[in-house]
Amino acid sequence: MNKTFEVKESTSVSRREFFKRTASVSAIAATSILAPSTLLGDDENIMHHTKWGSSLGYEVNKYPYGVPALYEHNVVRRTSPLMSSAGDMHAAISMTPLAEISGIIVPNGLHFTRTHNGVAQIDPNKYRLMIHGLVEKPIVLTLEQLKKYPSESRILVMECPSNSAAEWKGPQFGTLQMVKGMMSCAEWTGVRLKTVLDDLGLKPEAKWMLAEGSDGSEMSRTVPIEKVLDDAMIVWGQNGEALRNEQGYPVRLMLPGWEANLCVKWLKRLEFGDKPWYAKKKLLSTRL
Repeated sequence: MNKTFEVKESTSVSRREFFKRTASVSAIAATSILAPSTLLGDDENIMHHTKWGSSLGYEVNKYPYGVPALYEHNVVRRTSPLMSSAGDMHAAISMTPLAEISGIIVPNGLHFTRTHNGVAQIDPNKYRLMIHGLVEKPIVLTLEQLKKYPSESRILVMECPSNSAAEWKGPQFGTLQMVKGMMSCAEWTGVRLKTVLDDLGLKPEAKWMLAEGSDGSEMSRTVPIEKVLDDAMIVWGQNGEALRNEQGYPVRLMLPGWEANLCVKWLKRLEFGDKPWYAKKKLLSTRL
């Protein structure tokens, strides 16, 4: 069976005329989302070919480790002398730009960071983690050995207990970043501390753990054994890659739900005892 198709004579419509005719229709459709609804039919950005649409881009592997888009250069961590020890940026806090984050996961390069003696850079081949005290089998682990334990990943929020502290005496800053930027969310990968202790054997009289960092300040914190055996982790990964230097590369302690200053970075030693330790930084930060 034959079918007949009627072909009507078409009228040539210029690109500019087309956009002028459709602009009003688009504006009506957009009124529920955009306010005010102003869509220009002669917008130069759609009337002419763009530079990036009519030329080659840069080669695919120009940046072997990807970089943010050029026009996102203002989305960075920020700090202030008020967030430091008398203006010394080796003992300071760098804040996350929360208002510019899309979704809940904070990129590694934007995760807030706190240092007490600058950012340590540790050679992973020379890294060692000592676990001793009230354990049956004291041990010193290399990074390679530590990673042989079964790992898991958890999405966790970290927040510094000093978050918004600069505002306690009155408004100091005018942005969300500088007021509440001492908090970030990321996926952390490592091993449950309980898994390691099950392997080494924890003595019954062990009630406390001392965690000590290997940076110049030897940041240390004491943790009750109940938390250690609940969900404490030794982590080496963040958002699918190795920890950044600012986050304690190659290994840090992670205590889900507890304030971030207990999650010791550049972790070098875990000691178990029957009493808490009077850690230097803990005494300084809790003195009356």
